Amino acid sequence: MSELVVCTELLGMGYEVFRTVDPSGPVDLAVRTAGGEVLFIEVKTANRGKLTSRATLDSNVADILALVDLDTHNVEYQDLHTLLWGRTPLRCISQKRH
Repeated sequence: MSELVVCTELLGMGYEVFRTVDPSGPVDLAVRTAGGEVLFIEVKTANRGKLTSRATLDSNVADILALVDLDTHNVEYQDLHTLLWGRTPLRCISQKRH
């Protein structure tokens, strides 16, 4: 359900969104930006902005973590390059592409 919430939001923002067909894949979604950059997104269910106790981040491929509150359908995007791996930060998805 959380993945569909993120898909709906990103499609509404004008992004091209692709879902994985592999249930054990390293990411849940891929998004193509207006500039042609592909970002990989890991989607997790959150409760008041915090990961649920059973959720773990097990992907070192993802660029962005999308935290979804299923009660409100609010989505918070976090740049994983900055948070976890110290790689060059990428711009998080925050506004409609042009």
